[in-house]
Amino acid sequence: MNKLAITTDSPKISYLPGTHISGKITWDLSESTEFLTLQMFWYTAGKGTRDFAVVDELKIDSPFVSGEENFSFRIPSQPLSFSGTLISLLWALELKTAKETDAEQFHFTVSHTGPEISLTPVFDPDKPLLKKFNH
Repeated sequence: MNKLAITTDSPKISYLPGTHISGKITWDLSESTEFLTLQMFWYTAGKGTRDFAVVDELKIDSPFVSGEENFSFRIPSQPLSFSGTLISLLWALELKTAKETDAEQFHFTVSHTGPEISLTPVFDPDKPLLKKFNH
């Protein structure tokens, strides 16, 4: 059974744009693999078309069956993490083998304030915009 792990240098899960996320990846494989990849990416989840973009990648060609490697990725200035009624934008690191049968993920937030941006409805069609006044 393959064991993959991602450990970050900091216990935080929210990162400011322009800062770095760094740490160590470790693996213990039952058989050799052509390569390992650690990708930093964002993706959308919810209704509608899913978007996905790899922002950075560390590739290890012909790794030993077990080992470890340090990593450091710069967080881009955008897009920021958000969650809305219909769609959310999420960030993650993913470590996987060439066969992609095993993978380990670490989810994090990219934000100026800590938590993800919460998109709440501005207009509720069930509520009137103006209160009726009794004259």
